[in-house]
Amino acid sequence: MKLRITEAVLAEAYRAKVCRERMEELAESIRKSVKERHSLPKMRIRLAEYGNDTELMLTAVSALRKDKEAPSARDRDFRAWMLMLCRSREHEVICYMCNELTDAWERKYRTREMLVLCDVLHTLKGHARTNEMTNRVCDYFFRERRNKLYGKTFRIEEKDMAYAESRLPELDKAVFRMTVNHYSHRTFVAEELAGLCGMGYSLMRRKFKTYYGMGPSEWLRRERIRRIEEDMEYRVELPLKEVAERNAFGSASNFADFCQKQTGMSPCELKAIGYEKWEKRRMDFWNQ
Repeated sequence: MKLRITEAVLAEAYRAKVCRERMEELAESIRKSVKERHSLPKMRIRLAEYGNDTELMLTAVSALRKDKEAPSARDRDFRAWMLMLCRSREHEVICYMCNELTDAWERKYRTREMLVLCDVLHTLKGHARTNEMTNRVCDYFFRERRNKLYGKTFRIEEKDMAYAESRLPELDKAVFRMTVNHYSHRTFVAEELAGLCGMGYSLMRRKFKTYYGMGPSEWLRRERIRRIEEDMEYRVELPLKEVAERNAFGSASNFADFCQKQTGMSPCELKAIGYEKWEKRRMDFWNQ
């Protein structure tokens, strides 16, 4: 069974005459893990001690930099090596993973390798500090999701973006917030917002509770109040009727009832407060 990455690293250890015995132990552990088709959590347990060995990881990075062929998802031992390199806290290893290897995959849109990193980072969560790698991987998928959301050209399939979001909570949170902010100006009804975001109401409600600490209806109410107060403070020339229309109120009485219930003030009182803030801001500017 040929393990290309392992053989290249082992050859470097022999050439440099460093940590030979330890590297042979590691190579044997990787062979067993690959042969027995271990899952990533099982690999993490088996290879943990090697990933924390600075000398081993620096030797591995040296070998990979010299190798003509970069690590690829086609390599049978790819997952094992990514697992160990991602958990290392050695500065040189982090620089190689973030600024060389991952950067090259991003530029070439090597999504298969990036998806493996999603699995690896998911496996290491709670067991190792992987902030730098997590940021790089999340950024790759977030950019493509943003391009798709705004109607721009994107090069990653929907199933791959969805899979990455399911594996990385940080990515899922960022994408959900971006999607909500993109569509929230179109409606103040939670069920309609769920439809615009392309998900069921129960799923959206669960995500709102997790990421915002409140339900979607409560968040939309607060967002509506914020927009009303913003119109009163920054668009002082607008009459109250137009402010009501801009914020989807069918009548002046509904608008007045909403303001009174949510803020304890009438629209006229809110407008007076907004005008005072606007006037103060203008005077502060001219008195600088």
